[in-house]
Amino acid sequence: MYATLTHFFPPGPRGWQLNGAIPGQPDPDIPDQPGKPDLPQPPGEPTIPDQPPPAPIARY
Repeated sequence: MYATLTHFFPPGPRGWQLNGAIPGQPDPDIPDQPGKPDLPQPPGEPTIPDQPPPAPIARY
């Protein structure tokens, strides 16, 4: 069983994360997971809107 899992799902650059979740960001597969609070922006700096989560990497 272990050989089958390692054959189809080799460990990526972030380890054993098949969905490619970004550290600090809520996992799209886990509902109701709070992300990091927004850091206060200095006055005069435009705030960057939240980016949508990246699409999962297709592994063939």
